[in-house]
Amino acid sequence: GSVGCNMRCPFCQNWHISTWSSQIKLSRIDPLELLSLVKKYRVTAVAFTYNEPLISYEYLLEAMPLLKKENVKVVLVTNGLINPLPLKEIVHYIDAANVDLKTFNRETYKKLGGDLETVLKTLQILKSFNVHVEITHLLVTGINDDLGEFEALCSWIAGELGDKVPLHISRYFPSHKWTKPPTDISLLERALEIAKRYLEFAYLGNVSKFSDTFCPSCGKLVIKRRGYKLQLLSVTSDGRCSACGFDLGIVLL
Repeated sequence: GSVGCNMRCPFCQNWHISTWSSQIKLSRIDPLELLSLVKKYRVTAVAFTYNEPLISYEYLLEAMPLLKKENVKVVLVTNGLINPLPLKEIVHYIDAANVDLKTFNRETYKKLGGDLETVLKTLQILKSFNVHVEITHLLVTGINDDLGEFEALCSWIAGELGDKVPLHISRYFPSHKWTKPPTDISLLERALEIAKRYLEFAYLGNVSKFSDTFCPSCGKLVIKRRGYKLQLLSVTSDGRCSACGFDLGIVLL
């Protein structure tokens, strides 16, 4: 990761790195040096994340092919603000992507410095090229907490991308310029109920007790999560439930 972003969300949870300051000391790792580190430490996957990686598009365009030549999995964590043509230049190198879908309201997106249609098109392109896609939706008090709009978002995901696309509904905490209270737990629970009407894999983020994965078919606990640690309890090597054989849509890197 680096610093900087092409959006200006007042509630940004990573504002220390998204709003660049000259006081932040940076060290450049060029693509060949990155490849050298990957080989040295026998890395199997590289994620471009933390700040918005697409603002360093030229870096991605150079680094991603080098990684793929070494059979290293490439993960992109992004807000999805990119035009179709440049996206198609790099999509062949992307194995998995987590796209931050901020809201399903066009005007709200504009106020945040983004564009809803652009992000939706990005999601469609990624899916059409068989990239493993997951979506994060930060539910922010006073910004995108209308459950009617949220249901429309879930319906679109199921209809356009498929009901197996994981949706992570994350809890907001006061940060940067936004001081409204943290997302109410009861609102998050209602949002989760709505999401599960449309999607087989919906989770609450920043709320630990809702982060585990259960098989939608037989109900077995298949993945247990605690913070950044996870334990595979009932998952086959090809991403199926070992109890009933249901395809969990999981990519094991």
